[in-house]
Amino acid sequence: METVSNLFKTQPSALPQIIPTETLKLLLKTFKEQKGEHFHLTALGYFGSYARGEARPDSDVDIVFQTDYPNLLATVALQLELTELLNRPVDILRYRPSLSPRLKTRIDQEAVYV
Repeated sequence: METVSNLFKTQPSALPQIIPTETLKLLLKTFKEQKGEHFHLTALGYFGSYARGEARPDSDVDIVFQTDYPNLLATVALQLELTELLNRPVDILRYRPSLSPRLKTRIDQEAVYV
């Protein structure tokens, strides 16, 4: 099985301007399989423009995750690793009951989990 870093390195310099949906799913799925335990991930997915099929070359990737062990430093590390892996800005959000109802509804409708 390829490691997450090897998947990215097979495409030197950068991913295409817009990450193809199947590539994004594969990268996140592999990341979760290999590093999910380290980050205590119970769920990992994306939402926003990539989930709606509206991503542009300048779009960031909106990531949603759930964890058994919420920790600010781990969240920052997760964001940094995903930013490096995807080679573009990543916004990250921990899904939790205290999210605003509007945001929670949006994520529930849009999120694609791997």
